[in-house]
Amino acid sequence: MMKLFHLISLMFLISSTFISISASSWLGAWVGLEINLLSIIPILILSKNMRSSEATIKYFITQIVASIMILAFILLTMMQLPNSYFGTPLSYQGISLALMLKMGAAPLHFWFPSVMEGLSWVSCSIIMTWQKITPIILLSFIVEMNTLTIMFISLSALIGAMGGLNQTSLKKIMAFSSINHISWMLVAISINENYWFTYFLIYSTMALSASFLFFNYSLFNINQMWNFMNKTTISKITILCIFMSMGGLPPFLGFFPKWIIIMKMINIHTILVILLIMTSLLTLYFYTRLLFSALSMKSLSSTPNKNFKSNSLLDIFISFISVSFLMLIPLISI
Repeated sequence: MMKLFHLISLMFLISSTFISISASSWLGAWVGLEINLLSIIPILILSKNMRSSEATIKYFITQIVASIMILAFILLTMMQLPNSYFGTPLSYQGISLALMLKMGAAPLHFWFPSVMEGLSWVSCSIIMTWQKITPIILLSFIVEMNTLTIMFISLSALIGAMGGLNQTSLKKIMAFSSINHISWMLVAISINENYWFTYFLIYSTMALSASFLFFNYSLFNINQMWNFMNKTTISKITILCIFMSMGGLPPFLGFFPKWIIIMKMINIHTILVILLIMTSLLTLYFYTRLLFSALSMKSLSSTPNKNFKSNSLLDIFISFISVSFLMLIPLISI
């Protein structure tokens, strides 16, 4: 019965996204966002423990605050007030702030790492990928490369890169990595929707591969990576391809969308492009730090990890996806 209930919730979650992005008015988009929030709550509490309940409450309260802001500024839009800041109407700026809060862009990211820490890997993968679709597409209708947007892009890039440097929790590392990728998505959506779609598709593939890999082997901390990486050679290749691609290291596939954005933006906003490149190097550093000990050292523990589990079919599937991050580059370049 519970599985059927969660399946229904997932169907409503998917439907709500299409309701929002296909709505003909801001009020219709708001209704889709509310259905989305109500649908994801049962999915977030799958683990049924205190930490997941706390994280779900944090997520619910944050999203409610953002929804109230959206509704309030929708009313201002209907009133057609002439006030404006940064060159666009005040109501649109307020809606932009609320949507940034919903997807966890810095400096409105305060809820994102703590919520990720308390949820299961399945729920984390949904928040990092699917839950970003609606806010970013709605932002594409009103976003402009103005002072406010550049501020969000710059802070998301900096905080996402620097926040992951001293983390040992894999979930928090993935959370700050996601914040950094939001900055690239905001730049892409301000240029062209096709660039954003390409970037989001590749990022989602990488994030889902990493999340399901961590879920399959019950990994939550950097120290557990030592035991995991010493199991098989294919596990080392898999995780290396995933993280190097997420860091945007050529010739992995994750470099491809970043290279397109750099080429399009280099003559428009050179300083912003330099900032994005430098912060990507910082994210590549903590990805490398995550892998270095496991790749170059043996596990400090001589006893087997009882929580370690393996699924050979899943290993092969994820490894195939990960290696494709390298092999698909020549095909896309043609």
